[in-house]
Amino acid sequence: MSREKPPSVPYRAPRLPGADALRAQFDSILESGIWNRGPIVSRFEREFAARAGVGDAVLCSSATASLTLLLRADAPEGAIVMPALQFPPVFAALRDSGHEAIFADVDPRFWTARSPSLSRAVETAGVSMKFVSGFLGAPSFGETASCPGGEEWGREHAKPVWFDSCHAFGSSLDGRPSGSFGRAEVFSLTPSKLVIAGEGGVVTTDDQALAEELRALRDYGKRADGTFDPRGASARASEWTAGLALASLSLLGDEIDRRNRVIAVYREELAGTVGIEFQASDDRLMANGQECAIRVDAQACGTNRDRLRSALRAGGVESIPTYLKCLPERRAAFPVACALEAELLHLPLGIDVDERVAQRIARSIAEQVAGETPASPPS
Repeated sequence: MSREKPPSVPYRAPRLPGADALRAQFDSILESGIWNRGPIVSRFEREFAARAGVGDAVLCSSATASLTLLLRADAPEGAIVMPALQFPPVFAALRDSGHEAIFADVDPRFWTARSPSLSRAVETAGVSMKFVSGFLGAPSFGETASCPGGEEWGREHAKPVWFDSCHAFGSSLDGRPSGSFGRAEVFSLTPSKLVIAGEGGVVTTDDQALAEELRALRDYGKRADGTFDPRGASARASEWTAGLALASLSLLGDEIDRRNRVIAVYREELAGTVGIEFQASDDRLMANGQECAIRVDAQACGTNRDRLRSALRAGGVESIPTYLKCLPERRAAFPVACALEAELLHLPLGIDVDERVAQRIARSIAEQVAGETPASPPS
């Protein structure tokens, strides 16, 4: 049986630290004999917090564990307001922390919830504001705190605000770095991100008491006095995870620059292409280049997201449909989120993609769309 030929341009090809950088980290672990709760984890947490502009960072075994423990530690009982378009593990974190969700439909240009929709979502859900726990923002595709007014909404209603910022490390808004928004932010270290550790998650916060509580919760809930918090879990990250993450962290600036150059080519080449739209962006934002997604409007360009993806695959280019989802039973209530789930296509940004490759991919997309676009009726 023949196997499908791998794409010549894969969607995911992360920038990996060199062998020497990894060897230096791993040799120090072997010399210390400490495999968890050691100096490498502490060093990574300090350096990550410094880049995020906050006092503390807490490394956990995964971003899902990080978010779950954050909500257990800091979210009052009740329902959490959040965008309707979500990465599915967020639903697991809500379930495991014992919270309900109130979903707000997303903006058709910015692709995430914006502050006017938050109170409207609470009202539509028929929930009294006193039963609302807080707001969990979800910056999309490398933007940071991309819910303008989210923090202000929290202050207005005396509700805590957190951000599930898994994609956004290295971004900034008005010079304020991702990691410093809300009560706390959560980041991911999986291989699809810019700072990678194979697996892992980080919570950033300026609240020292919250950080110490999270450190106890990730370690079975073990408190300093020897007692245990029943909300705890086994969510520690090893020294090996921290060592890989430290080596990767040193590459962040160069990788952000490279990705943003590639994205600029995609945007320039596809500007004006009928039926192809990019995410709108705040002029004050410096994005990290985590993702480059396009919205394929089938009515406008005559092809749809999945046919375009197949055409790219035939040419050796791997792209993926969006991994963000709207709960199936709630689709009718959130038409924008539902439409985006069906129309967003993520273009490759891996280490193999430079400006020349991006130009070739963009022109292939434009040609495919031009070939599918229905002719205008004669005047």
